[in-house]
Amino acid sequence: MLPYTDTAKGARFHLGEVLVAEAHVRLGNGVEGYAACVGRDLLQALAIALLDAALQSDIHTDSITTFINQQHMAQQQADDRLLRQVEATRIAMETF
Repeated sequence: MLPYTDTAKGARFHLGEVLVAEAHVRLGNGVEGYAACVGRDLLQALAIALLDAALQSDIHTDSITTFINQQHMAQQQADDRLLRQVEATRIAMETF
């Protein structure tokens, strides 16, 4: 990656780097859960790691699976809405 210095604060970083929050948990039965999320949300990473461990341990799998499917649909709808908004601003330069 290409090293770069931030012009505002002088901090050194590499272009292409991304901040990631990670969590690793171990349940009493020895099952481990892991999560990595883009951004600084440690609570989100911890929650996902707990869900990962719970699914591996067959703990509340039906309710967790339902929750995951609901979140997937909500994200899909948000993505579709955003793509429609972006498409509405597109300009066809050939007809301009």
